[in-house]
Amino acid sequence: MKTFQLDTSPYNQDVWVILGDSASNAVKFINEKFKDNIDELDDDGDRCRGFQWKTHYPSGGFEKARFFIYIHIKDLKRSTTVEHELLHLTWDILHHVGVRLTPNNHEAQTYLFEHLINDFKNKSHGRINNRRTKKPKENRKR
Repeated sequence: MKTFQLDTSPYNQDVWVILGDSASNAVKFINEKFKDNIDELDDDGDRCRGFQWKTHYPSGGFEKARFFIYIHIKDLKRSTTVEHELLHLTWDILHHVGVRLTPNNHEAQTYLFEHLINDFKNKSHGRINNRRTKKPKENRKR
């Protein structure tokens, strides 16, 4: 299982990504690692390829949101599961921070969606700044 957090600038939300081969193991990880979650995530078994879930946790007398995305490792390249779950996430983040989306006002959604996809790809595939590392010219085979 691989986990990492997504950058949600400028909305500053706590988003965890879990890549693995079992939704049940992802649920177990969430419930055990984040004991301060106000809600406990139910385990629906391993029937899903991905899910997105939001809960809250106490912080300084307030409740802050925490978001989770699980993606089955086989769906990283073969399907639209990543985009599907990230689109759910954009709606939830924007709703949570009070951005009202309408047919005439959805630029915030498209920019956030694009940002999340790029950050997800960079972190899940080990890339930095959208560029693959190249070997120095002297080390390249001729």
